Amino acid sequence: MFDNQVGKFFTEKDLEKGYIEVENRKGIVEQFPLTSLSIGVVVVEPGRFNNILEIGEVGAQVKHAAKSVMGSSYAVDRRK
Repeated sequence: MFDNQVGKFFTEKDLEKGYIEVENRKGIVEQFPLTSLSIGVVVVEPGRFNNILEIGEVGAQVKHAAKSVMGSSYAVDRRK
């Protein structure tokens, strides 16, 4: 649903190209992919983690996996 609606915020030209061009702070024009949504899911069960830092580390790994897919996606950590 997100991918179907986000196109409303871009011009037809941007949608055709599949990216936007934006001038950065240094005046250099850069290309960025159209907006997508990436979600990483970590199920926190009693005894699985020793502290919040471990949860954050696993969350970062799972989010990285989701972001490696083009477009919107999610990844669920299924390790025990």
